[in-house]
Amino acid sequence: MEKSELKNDLLVRAARGEAIERPPVWMMRQAGRYMKVYRELREKHPSFRERSENPELAAEISLQPFRAFRPDGTILFSDILTPLPGLGIPFDIVESRGPIIDPPIRSAAQIEALREFDPETAVPFIRQIFAAIHREVAGRSAVLGFVGAPWTLAAYAVEGKSSKDYAVIKSMAFREPALLHQFLESWRSPSSPTCATRLRAGRRRCSCLIPGRGSCRRWILLHLLCPTTRKSLQR
Repeated sequence: MEKSELKNDLLVRAARGEAIERPPVWMMRQAGRYMKVYRELREKHPSFRERSENPELAAEISLQPFRAFRPDGTILFSDILTPLPGLGIPFDIVESRGPIIDPPIRSAAQIEALREFDPETAVPFIRQIFAAIHREVAGRSAVLGFVGAPWTLAAYAVEGKSSKDYAVIKSMAFREPALLHQFLESWRSPSSPTCATRLRAGRRRCSCLIPGRGSCRRWILLHLLCPTTRKSLQR
């Protein structure tokens, strides 16, 4: 899909470190409870995965803030765990509880059973969503995206849910470092092509998110988190 000519490139120029006439305005969590139109759509479609993976719904939600506020950046409505099923890891997002992965991935047999990630078959809806967004935005806002770093995706899969301290995966890092490293290497696959696919689909910027990094010890940061993240971004 061809990108629209970017008429409003303020956010892109700011990201490049160029001189800008004013700070760009955008919201990391643009869709949410503060928008009545979103709440009404959520009542009709309570499944988060349906809202984020159905091209028509995801494009509509992504465009709601653009129509209301005309921010300098328009973010795809999605989730960092979207690639999981492409590797053979089922998940769901439960209202008020967050993501649930059952069973969590904690054994060598589970890791070896993972499939190779193919974005064209695992997330084919991404291109369709972006085509719809670009048709309406028409270059008046930079299209933004995000993916989860290998550590982020592995942490959710190992913990089986959201966590405040990531105790299970940190314990694995020290007790079974070879197993965790093998798991992190498998996550390089979905992180890299997912980001590349989203950029090819028209995203002007694609952020790599690493929630929970502040709770990691220095050894984990230096030997597991940073190296695998760097490798995934270099592909």
